[in-house]
Amino acid sequence: MGPAKPLETFLESRGFSPDRQFNMYNGDHRLLFRSPLGNKVDIFVTEFSMCHRLPFAGRLTCDRLTLPLAELLVTKLQICEANAKDLSDTACLLADHAFGHGDGESINAGRIAQLCGADWGLYHTLKNSTTRLGAWVSSGLEGAGAVAGLVAVRVAELDRIIESCPRTAKWKLRSAIGEKLPWYKTVEEVER
Repeated sequence: MGPAKPLETFLESRGFSPDRQFNMYNGDHRLLFRSPLGNKVDIFVTEFSMCHRLPFAGRLTCDRLTLPLAELLVTKLQICEANAKDLSDTACLLADHAFGHGDGESINAGRIAQLCGADWGLYHTLKNSTTRLGAWVSSGLEGAGAVAGLVAVRVAELDRIIESCPRTAKWKLRSAIGEKLPWYKTVEEVER
């Protein structure tokens, strides 16, 4: 039995319809279901894998109802071709939560630094994302007053967190190659 089998059984007992072909090929790391109302439910098992891989090991118990805020933020920032909704989601998360030294209601700065320091590609994408987000906040949130200012401050703080991450030897080797080789995976939207 795979790691997601109990979850599959639970969802099916609640009327969720599995995408059997997709789940057969990808079930060790990702599952697709349709809710009884027809909404797509995309489930990642053991790690989040889109443009970059984010391991969940030891992190899923940090919050009772959702991913820890650090991982939630990184899932948005790791999108190499972010759209306005992605930028808006990220800005809302930053408007509502400060950076801190732990999980809970704060965004765990140490966890973001740890992820970036282990993976040059993720670091590079997040640096690009903070630049893009900062520009979007400056131009797109005009009139939002204090909220836009708060988000801009937190984007700058995030940039400092990413830049100050302790770098592994693997990170340093990969950084020497830079953009000469792809550093992220192109993700196609799964529509079934």
